[in-house]
Amino acid sequence: MGLYASLKKIFADMEIEIQMTRKSGANFLRYYHFRKDFITKSIIPFLVIVLISYNLNFRNEHSWSHFLLTFLAIAFLFFLFRFYLPYVVSIFRLVKRLGRSPGNLEIDKISLISEGVNILRRDEMLFYNWNNIKAITTYKQLICLTLFDRSFYLLPTDRFQSDTERDFFLDYIQNELKKAGPQNVNQIYNKGWLGLIPLVGAFVGIWLVIQGVSKYKDKKLIIIGIAALSFTVAIYLSMIYYFQYSEQYRKDFAVFSQPDMNSLVKSIEFYKIQNGSYPDSLEELTATDKMVIIHDPILAGKPVINKGQFYYKKMGNRYSLFSSGVDRIPHTDDDLLPSSDLFDSTKTGLIRPKP
Repeated sequence: MGLYASLKKIFADMEIEIQMTRKSGANFLRYYHFRKDFITKSIIPFLVIVLISYNLNFRNEHSWSHFLLTFLAIAFLFFLFRFYLPYVVSIFRLVKRLGRSPGNLEIDKISLISEGVNILRRDEMLFYNWNNIKAITTYKQLICLTLFDRSFYLLPTDRFQSDTERDFFLDYIQNELKKAGPQNVNQIYNKGWLGLIPLVGAFVGIWLVIQGVSKYKDKKLIIIGIAALSFTVAIYLSMIYYFQYSEQYRKDFAVFSQPDMNSLVKSIEFYKIQNGSYPDSLEELTATDKMVIIHDPILAGKPVINKGQFYYKKMGNRYSLFSSGVDRIPHTDDDLLPSSDLFDSTKTGLIRPKP
């Protein structure tokens, strides 16, 4: 008879008393939600938050304060929804289960059978097969049996006659959970829906592929992971094509160029009033007004062209300002100019650019 067959026979005849108070349950929940595998559960989200923060601030290349504030705001929301709210929900369920008094005691009894575990609670027998059990872990002087429905049971280690008996108990259940692994994978298939969230879905997809290859050896899980990853890749490739190569993008954003130039003319004229002359470059405007728009929306997908800015040239006491238009080539027929009324020399120093 093999080792685990012998253990199965031993534990089938064993009934272990479970005692859990609200205090011990709350202590375990703090460990489970905030400390257990915290680094592992946070590495990928941390990278995602960094990328999202960077993408939201890519136009403010030197504004580390904006990046930091964005990062902290997103990180706070992540911590709130990923750790704190699940902890609050778990505490609520614990209070509902045990009552409000920290000293309230719940006494159950657990016994093992070949298909899973039986738990006797208040004269009611509850059965959980191995596919219902998520993990068995140790915490201080407790053994915790956690289920996929987020309920859990705490077994004090002093209920075992010896450390050897405790270790055999842990090994036996861990072995059964390992054998049930291919079926337990059904519990994480639904995480594939997160693949519909661009960028986040890419990291979820990578995680699902790793789990499918290394842990569960499950082809369906690998396919779901690849699909989740592919969705983000497809979204970003289409965005890259739209912003950098699509003429439709330039046509869509051309409508914003003239209003932005009209506003920019006002900023240039105000600069002259303050400084006595027009700026030598558009960057000088940003030194005194961070909100001024000097970038041409049409060039957003190609920032290397003229630094992504409107075309501006100071000529003595006059200046020219224009957008290169949909073809992104300056001095062609499709160039865009500020509104015609701004070319009035009695109001502004704006002149039409030379061909």
